[in-house]
Amino acid sequence: MILIVVVGSFIFTDIEITKALGVGLFCAIFIDATFIRIIVVPALMKLLGRANWWAPKWL
Repeated sequence: MILIVVVGSFIFTDIEITKALGVGLFCAIFIDATFIRIIVVPALMKLLGRANWWAPKWL
């Protein structure tokens, strides 16, 4: 959340490239934090079951 606020503050500058960077990073972080980590990861862990914790025997 802190990173979203900090990167989102770049949107309010007068430099166009910084605004574009702020919008892009804000969207990327927001999508990662909400969609990927709240929906996709738990769904995949539920589908894969014990395969989530598989490791080679030598390890």
